Amino acid sequence: MFFSSKLILMVLAWGLALLLSLGLRFWGLLHPEPFVIRPLLVALLLFAPAVGLGIWVMRVGFSSADSGSLVNGKGESLNCDSESS
Repeated sequence: MFFSSKLILMVLAWGLALLLSLGLRFWGLLHPEPFVIRPLLVALLLFAPAVGLGIWVMRVGFSSADSGSLVNGKGESLNCDSESS
């Protein structure tokens, strides 16, 4: 998969952040009047990334931990070096 490399994901994330920053900078140059702050927009920009990341962790993180932590459904860990008695 294309997004499996951490370097590619990091470059993509930083590249998108740079493009967004440049776009907002040029938009500000074209519209020099004061920006009207809307509380709903501020709340959305503040909380949407945290909520989105939380949803992603709940769906992907816990589902992969549940499916890969058991050996034949017997409750033994795949990462255990010693055997249980």
